[in-house]
Amino acid sequence: MQLPIENTRRTWPRILLAILLSAGTVAVMVVLALAVADARLRILFFACACLMAAAVVFVLPTHWRTRLGPPTAVFIAAASALSVFLVSPQKDAGAPQVDTREMAMYVAAGPFDQKLPASLQAGEPHGIGIKDPSAVQKLAAVQVPIEDPTGKISSVYASVEVYPSVGAASARGNAQLDRWETAYGEHDPQGQTVDGFCFEAVVPQNLFICGASRGHAYVETWLRPTPSPYRGVTQAITSSLGDYAANKEKLATE
Repeated sequence: MQLPIENTRRTWPRILLAILLSAGTVAVMVVLALAVADARLRILFFACACLMAAAVVFVLPTHWRTRLGPPTAVFIAAASALSVFLVSPQKDAGAPQVDTREMAMYVAAGPFDQKLPASLQAGEPHGIGIKDPSAVQKLAAVQVPIEDPTGKISSVYASVEVYPSVGAASARGNAQLDRWETAYGEHDPQGQTVDGFCFEAVVPQNLFICGASRGHAYVETWLRPTPSPYRGVTQAITSSLGDYAANKEKLATE
């Protein structure tokens, strides 16, 4: 039997609303399954999906509701439940965490396995004491013995310091940069940064001093004598120390 025209006109808005609610329910399910990780928000989205699924049944015309209502509601509710219990997006783990105490242990234990410039050779790292106030937060301070069998370089002091945070290591580096720039920066390049700096101390000690902040570590090298070609050697040693610290930091990263 054909429905009266008046009833048909009243039916279409309800059908359109049911379609919109169904589409909204599907959208909520998709967002729930793919983008919501927080447990409270998942419950809220699930409740919204259930309410919208129930609303679909109520807004359907009576003769449509009889035929399609219960199966549709059951299907949508089941799909919503599955999206909650079967699909659980992983929370962003964020940046890997570094166990700085473990890193300090690795740095102190050695061996120093980085390539050094020229004929330089490294020995086993050993702990040292540093009394500078800017180093008060250090977890470890290690000296890497470096010698030149050819005798061209009289002495090298190379150290690696480990700090509990990147900020603390950077603060230590900035303090040393300010210290050496104040003492020896008059004739050295301007604009040097904590990522890598080098100063030539002609008077009174005749040496090069280079330092750099690298992750959770600050590294520093002193080298005698001071002929200009050895600035690059000192910088290369400092870079090797930084690579050594970075490798140990990687080992200590969870």
